[in-house]
Amino acid sequence: MFQKHGILNIDQIKIFQTSEFMFSFNQGQLPNAFYNYFEVVSEVRSHFTRTANDETTDFSCTNTRRFSLKIDGPNIRNNLPADIRGASNLHLLKGSYEHP
Repeated sequence: MFQKHGILNIDQIKIFQTSEFMFSFNQGQLPNAFYNYFEVVSEVRSHFTRTANDETTDFSCTNTRRFSLKIDGPNIRNNLPADIRGASNLHLLKGSYEHP
Protein backbone atom coordinates (compact mmCIF):
# COMPACT_ATOMS: atom_id res chain seq x y z
CA MET A 1 0.00 0.00 0.00
CA PHE A 2 2.87 2.35 0.76
CA GLN A 3 6.21 2.72 -0.97
CA LYS A 4 8.40 -0.30 -0.36
CA HIS A 5 11.57 1.69 0.33
CA GLY A 6 11.23 5.08 1.87
CA ILE A 7 10.05 7.05 4.81
CA LEU A 8 6.33 7.35 5.43
CA ASN A 9 4.87 10.82 5.21
CA ILE A 10 2.51 12.22 7.85
CA ASP A 11 -0.67 11.08 6.07
CA GLN A 12 0.66 7.53 5.65
CA ILE A 13 1.65 7.37 9.33
CA LYS A 14 -1.86 8.49 10.30
CA ILE A 15 -3.47 5.84 8.10
CA PHE A 16 -1.12 3.15 9.41
CA GLN A 17 -1.64 3.96 13.08
CA THR A 18 -5.39 4.38 12.68
CA SER A 19 -5.53 1.02 10.93
CA GLU A 20 -3.68 -0.57 13.86
CA PHE A 21 -6.16 1.00 16.29
CA MET A 22 -9.18 -0.17 14.28
CA PHE A 23 -7.70 -3.67 14.03
CA SER A 24 -7.27 -3.77 17.81
CA PHE A 25 -10.85 -2.54 18.24
CA ASN A 26 -12.23 -5.26 15.96
CA GLN A 27 -10.20 -7.92 17.79
CA GLY A 28 -11.47 -6.73 21.20
CA GLN A 29 -7.95 -5.83 22.31
CA LEU A 30 -8.70 -2.30 23.51
CA PRO A 31 -9.67 -1.22 27.05
CA ASN A 32 -13.36 -1.50 27.98
CA ALA A 33 -13.79 2.27 27.50
CA PHE A 34 -13.77 1.64 23.73
CA TYR A 35 -16.26 -1.26 23.81
CA ASN A 36 -19.09 0.71 22.14
CA TYR A 37 -16.96 3.39 20.50
CA PHE A 38 -17.81 2.25 16.95
CA GLU A 39 -20.85 0.49 15.51
CA VAL A 40 -21.00 -1.99 12.65
CA VAL A 41 -23.52 -1.24 9.88
CA SER A 42 -25.32 -4.55 10.45
CA GLU A 43 -26.04 -3.49 14.04
CA VAL A 44 -27.69 -0.26 12.89
CA ARG A 45 -29.59 -1.34 9.77
CA SER A 46 -31.87 -4.35 9.55
CA HIS A 47 -31.32 -5.09 5.84
CA PHE A 48 -28.21 -6.68 4.37
CA THR A 49 -25.93 -4.59 2.14
CA ARG A 50 -22.40 -4.92 0.80
CA THR A 51 -21.24 -2.69 3.64
CA ALA A 52 -22.85 -4.76 6.42
CA ASN A 53 -19.46 -5.47 8.02
CA ASP A 54 -18.19 -1.89 7.77
CA GLU A 55 -18.14 0.48 10.72
CA THR A 56 -20.67 3.29 10.62
CA THR A 57 -19.46 6.85 10.44
CA ASP A 58 -20.98 9.70 12.41
CA PHE A 59 -21.81 13.06 10.89
CA SER A 60 -19.43 15.94 11.53
CA CYS A 61 -19.93 19.63 10.93
CA THR A 62 -16.40 20.74 11.71
CA ASN A 63 -12.97 19.66 10.52
CA THR A 64 -11.88 19.21 14.12
CA ARG A 65 -14.46 16.48 14.58
CA ARG A 66 -14.05 15.12 11.05
CA PHE A 67 -10.38 14.36 11.60
CA SER A 68 -10.94 12.81 15.03
CA LEU A 69 -10.46 9.09 15.54
CA LYS A 70 -14.19 8.59 16.15
CA ILE A 71 -15.02 9.83 12.63
CA ASP A 72 -11.85 9.16 10.64
CA GLY A 73 -11.14 5.69 12.07
CA PRO A 74 -14.10 3.97 10.39
CA ASN A 75 -13.52 5.91 7.17
CA ILE A 76 -9.90 4.79 6.97
CA ARG A 77 -10.71 1.17 7.80
CA ASN A 78 -13.65 0.99 5.39
CA ASN A 79 -11.42 2.26 2.55
CA LEU A 80 -8.62 -0.26 3.08
CA PRO A 81 -8.13 -3.03 0.51
CA ALA A 82 -9.81 -6.32 1.48
CA ASP A 83 -6.50 -8.14 2.06
CA ILE A 84 -5.42 -5.58 4.64
CA ARG A 85 -8.85 -5.43 6.33
CA GLY A 86 -8.94 -9.21 6.50
CA ALA A 87 -5.59 -9.65 8.25
CA SER A 88 -5.94 -12.21 11.03
CA ASN A 89 -3.28 -10.74 13.32
CA LEU A 90 -1.38 -7.50 13.81
CA HIS A 91 1.82 -8.92 12.32
CA LEU A 92 0.03 -9.71 9.04
CA LEU A 93 -1.61 -6.29 9.06
CA LYS A 94 1.76 -4.57 9.37
CA GLY A 95 3.30 -6.86 6.74
CA SER A 96 0.57 -6.08 4.23
CA TYR A 97 1.49 -2.39 4.45
CA GLU A 98 5.17 -3.12 3.90
CA HIS A 99 4.69 -5.46 0.93
CA PRO A 100 2.06 -4.17 -1.50
